[in-house]
Amino acid sequence: MAAHMERFKLLVVGDCGVGKSSFVCGVVHQTPLQNAPSTIGCNVEVLPYSYDDNGRQRDVFLEFWDVGGSSGHRNSRSIFYNNIDGLIVVHDLSNRKSFLNLQKWVGETFNSNRQEFTGITVSGSDGSQYNDDECDAISHGGGRKSTTNIPVLVLGTKEDQCNNAGEQKRNAHHIGLSNDSDVIFCSMNCLQEGQLQKNSNKWQSLHAFFHKVIDVRLNGATRRNTNLESNSEFRGRKKIY
Repeated sequence: MAAHMERFKLLVVGDCGVGKSSFVCGVVHQTPLQNAPSTIGCNVEVLPYSYDDNGRQRDVFLEFWDVGGSSGHRNSRSIFYNNIDGLIVVHDLSNRKSFLNLQKWVGETFNSNRQEFTGITVSGSDGSQYNDDECDAISHGGGRKSTTNIPVLVLGTKEDQCNNAGEQKRNAHHIGLSNDSDVIFCSMNCLQEGQLQKNSNKWQSLHAFFHKVIDVRLNGATRRNTNLESNSEFRGRKKIY
């Protein structure tokens, strides 16, 4: 692997206890993290990643910045929000409030640096059903919806605890973005190792998001369906307070 590999910063936010750390650990180490402790400050996990850019192999580092969700650190955690390449907002499928709070998380991140966010839609993805009036009650910027330039992934965790996860629906409007802002929605059980295998449907949705993040920054393109492949070596971790 080249020593000058480019790094891409993926910000991971959401309420306490929704499974952010379990998700990041599962993606980076391919091993479920049982009983994850609460994150204080920010944990950063690094995943070496390879993708095919129109036949050209490119190796990069994906940095997952897992930010603690405690309300007591709201005023200080914005220091981790600078220069992000992708946004991952996480909620618990069995906890409706954690999804409604995603508007606050998107707003907090958006307002910290006046960043703009965007995403892509994966055909056939599923999600959770929420009342639009309920979501309108929790908004940022005075209820104004935003369009975006940074890819966004909305991840629903604890799929095994949500009986009707396959019948539920979500859209960009529910997280404070305009409906013409396409966003990836993915649901999974982060403690089920098979869901993070390279041949799983869940992993393919993550591939689509990772590729969009890389492609937007390197090429400014909107191409899809590029072959993506994760590298299993040189994974690392550091902790930031």
